[in-house]
Amino acid sequence: MLKYYIFLLIAIILTSISQILLKIGAKKSKNKKFIYLYLNFFTIFGYFLLFLSTIFSLFSLKYVDLKVLIFFLPLTYIFIGISSFIILKERINKFQIIGFIIIITGLVIFNIRW
Repeated sequence: MLKYYIFLLIAIILTSISQILLKIGAKKSKNKKFIYLYLNFFTIFGYFLLFLSTIFSLFSLKYVDLKVLIFFLPLTYIFIGISSFIILKERINKFQIIGFIIIITGLVIFNIRW
């Protein structure tokens, strides 16, 4: 059972990495033809990782309770924001911080035992 939780964690990490790669691919092909937006290494590898994360998510969905899965998947948005800050040197603005707080608050409220 633990391996499916690890699959879930891998899916979250792969999704975050794939989004960063897609952003890098879009930036690299900024002034080129439209086709280069999709036919560069970063974009192709980003979509490949996104496909792998879907596979890992499906395995997790089969064996992990949906309530646990719903708790972990929104953390992807937070990981992407933090990764873009660290890797892409993007600034985190107040709306993103508010979004992170709303996600965490929602996760806490969702998991309160009434």
